[in-house]
Amino acid sequence: MADAKLWVRFTTEGAAIVASILVAFAIDAWWDGRKVLAEEQELLHGLLEEFEENAALVDETLERSLKGRGDLQIFLSLSPDELSSTSWPLTLSSVYEPFIRTWTVAPSSGFLQATISSGKLALIRDAKLRAALARFDGRQSNVSDVTWFTNELNVQAAKRLGGLEEIRDVFSHESELTADLLDRLAVSPTTIVLMLGDPELMRIGTAKLRYWDGYLFEVRALRANIEEVLSLLAENGATPD
Repeated sequence: MADAKLWVRFTTEGAAIVASILVAFAIDAWWDGRKVLAEEQELLHGLLEEFEENAALVDETLERSLKGRGDLQIFLSLSPDELSSTSWPLTLSSVYEPFIRTWTVAPSSGFLQATISSGKLALIRDAKLRAALARFDGRQSNVSDVTWFTNELNVQAAKRLGGLEEIRDVFSHESELTADLLDRLAVSPTTIVLMLGDPELMRIGTAKLRYWDGYLFEVRALRANIEEVLSLLAENGATPD
């Protein structure tokens, strides 16, 4: 009888020890899981801030680029005889800028790159979100590639326009030119006629329209990727401050 009681005691104590160990393991696993979830949410929040800023930046670039492309298209369709009847503003921003400028976009990716380089991207459980984030760098590269070609045309156009006295005089004070001044400073019809009569400048303008369409296509694709990321971040519980 004594041996049986002793055996029961040892069995009970052993079971209690095993149970306490299992409970400790369960608590550790639960706590580790909580820490992983908290770290994931921290990543999601940081990505949300970065991609919201990028969305606003790309939207502004698209708006300015569409206006610049539209102004360039109007200019290339003009004839000297139409100048006196056009209501289109003959200003530096509508006539000169579209030839020599591409409204480029350089989204921020510091937080995303730090997440990738540290190996923490794997903490994000949503495979669709990880894939969308992985596509972002490629979209940025595509925009940069097209921008290079448009910038080359900008340089060529600036050289041609540099021979026009009126524009050369104005842009000798380029550091003083604000967006508001560019919108208000008129370009004379005489200079417009000279520009329209320059076959090389017209060739550059036509080529730039073609590349500009490619640029806008890539910027819109980048914007769609950003929107996909923002939507998936929201689905995963990321909320702005």
